[in-house]
Amino acid sequence: MATQTINYGTETAITATNINSLANNQAKPLPVVDNSSTKAIDAKVHFEATLGSSGVSATGTIELYLLESTESTTADFSDGIDPTSASDVAASIKNATLLRILNANANSQVVKVIFDLTADVRNELANCPKYWSVLVLNKSGAALAASGHEANYTAIKMDFA
Repeated sequence: MATQTINYGTETAITATNINSLANNQAKPLPVVDNSSTKAIDAKVHFEATLGSSGVSATGTIELYLLESTESTTADFSDGIDPTSASDVAASIKNATLLRILNANANSQVVKVIFDLTADVRNELANCPKYWSVLVLNKSGAALAASGHEANYTAIKMDFA
């Protein structure tokens, strides 16, 4: 009988400068991850954002959504959102998969989370999209800090021996 083991890939940075100074109630995507050659079944995602130094709401949140596509073109992602957009796309969020709602409720707070991209939210066997991006919706009550945000992922594969 074959033995199954988890194979964690190398941690890979995702540039998070697109969310620098992201205004309250605005959303922008992080860069696309191309899983077409890696063929990972899931990804361990680490995300952190630094909140503004003033004006953060005591009930503030940051929402993270999964944008996915089977095509490398930018027009074929969830809700038709262009994952390379530098503009606010909050009004376009309709059916994208909600990954996390994070408490973001204190001035200068660093909001951190580590999660499985697909296994946690789909409650099924992991199924990592061919192309994917994380969309960040700031609902903290104030603009995010001008810098200090970080994101990365580690591809997860299964080996059979």
